Amino acid sequence: MSEKTEKRPEYAGLEKEKKMFNALKRTAQLLRAPSQAERDMDYLNQATDRYDLEARERYLDRRVFNRTIGL
Repeated sequence: MSEKTEKRPEYAGLEKEKKMFNALKRTAQLLRAPSQAERDMDYLNQATDRYDLEARERYLDRRVFNRTIGL
């Protein structure tokens, strides 16, 4: 067999480590808590009509404004 077609032993371990790392990365993504932006988007997506959406947007805007002025 030529050297190019056979797998090198030093790379065999890297493939196994890469698969293990990918599995760990997927598990970490499943266990992480959603960010504030994701929670806000989910809240907005639950709006039932345009007026509800606008009210929810105003609520989020007020919440952000109140945080910036320290209320």
